[in-house]
Amino acid sequence: MRSFPSRYLGNELCSPETLNSVKENLDIISSEAKRCGDIVKNLLAFAKKGPGELTPESLNTIIQNSINVIAHSAAMKNVEIIKVLDEGDDVIQADGNAMQQVFVALFVNAVEAMPTAGRIQISTDYRSEKTGFGL
Repeated sequence: MRSFPSRYLGNELCSPETLNSVKENLDIISSEAKRCGDIVKNLLAFAKKGPGELTPESLNTIIQNSINVIAHSAAMKNVEIIKVLDEGDDVIQADGNAMQQVFVALFVNAVEAMPTAGRIQISTDYRSEKTGFGL
């Protein structure tokens, strides 16, 4: 028996838009499943009170992944997410999963704070090394 996604994707009647949407959703599910696994690993490591692993991470990627996680719930509340991410050097030394948890929590709180509808603007501005970067 073929699984639902395979059966759905094999349907000749699916439009290219539908196939792209399904692929994007599967990509999000896959990355979030990995992130959840990392969260569990981090929770187990936290019990040992070890420091998080700092690695070079793209802040724009972390922010985009965080937006992907909350996009559906924002849309359900008629909250528009506007992102203006600078294309400068966005590499930071961080625990990417921990940063994503922080952003998801912030974005969820912002969505929940909206009474019926609204806009949330998320922007980055990467400046020279002398001035740092802003969020």
